[in-house]
Amino acid sequence: PEILDLSPYCAYGPRAITPWAAGSSTKQAMGAAQSRGKMPYKLQSIIEHRGNAYGGHYISYRRDHSNQWFRISDDVLTPIPWREVRTCQAYMLFYEAM
Repeated sequence: PEILDLSPYCAYGPRAITPWAAGSSTKQAMGAAQSRGKMPYKLQSIIEHRGNAYGGHYISYRRDHSNQWFRISDDVLTPIPWREVRTCQAYMLFYEAM
């Protein structure tokens, strides 16, 4: 996804699944966790591998400061639309806190 909420997966996040991890009682921690917001992260870059386990080629997709996406392959930089980015076969995703 382009925007990812990590709070349910963080031990100390605002909506932690394990609120007791913060060190307070379960009931107090549950109330505090529910009153806080999300931990949104925005997709910034993707690495795609084309090929197989014995060889292939890596391609990078990167968003710039104006939200324009680019495909980077060796020394070629090509602007591309989001619809093309979201159909790539992602090998690794990089998110940045919003």
